[in-house]
Amino acid sequence: YQLNSMMRDVVQRGTGTAAKVLGREDVGGKTGSTNDHRDAWFSGFGGPYATTVWVGRDDFRSLGYREYGGRAALPIWIEYMRVALKDTPIAQNEPPSGMVQATLNGATEWVKVEDMEKLEEYDFNSHAPQADDAAFDIF
Repeated sequence: YQLNSMMRDVVQRGTGTAAKVLGREDVGGKTGSTNDHRDAWFSGFGGPYATTVWVGRDDFRSLGYREYGGRAALPIWIEYMRVALKDTPIAQNEPPSGMVQATLNGATEWVKVEDMEKLEEYDFNSHAPQADDAAFDIF
């Protein structure tokens, strides 16, 4: 579940935001590229499907400037998934029993619910560390 949550975050606010066009909350993935833009890929999931798209050359030459996963491979993945997911219900993805959601401030990894810049992640540890307000005085 934690990996699913992180990969959904890539689509919601990371390098895969173009996939939000699918309008599905059960979509997640990860972009990738190599040095000199030789390879670009996107691996993702939605509904019951998991798919990877790779774009590259057999001769190890560069694809060209700025040809990275979110630009070269993700659009192909989106079009494939648009067809594959048509008429497919949204997959339910509830956290397993015992897993809790913690709100982290990203800089110190201490819980601070009222912080505007927060990151929400899941863990099986129900005793997340609490910091007093003095811990956040650096902001």
